[in-house]
Amino acid sequence: MSDPRDNFFRFMNDTPGRSRRVVSWATEQPGWVTRVSSVIALLVLAAVVLLLVIPALLIGGLVFLLLSIYVAIRVRMTGLSAGREKSEGRENVRVIRRD
Repeated sequence: MSDPRDNFFRFMNDTPGRSRRVVSWATEQPGWVTRVSSVIALLVLAAVVLLLVIPALLIGGLVFLLLSIYVAIRVRMTGLSAGREKSEGRENVRVIRRD
């Protein structure tokens, strides 16, 4: 009994040029099961990435907001010159005016 693929191989050997390349290309394409499993794998990977990235962005934004509020309150309470003396540590400084 002959192998059912014999007809295909005979066809491939008898087919010239471009049509042979087209038939080869068409038969080498992945089946629907491979395509569906590839799409599902990509969707799962995207979901995992989103589950990691979105909370990280939210936490980062929250930390930035809280630190901004803290700095704003601290500036309002102590003023912009907090921690600096009038002389700012300068002594015996000669001012040179260039008019």
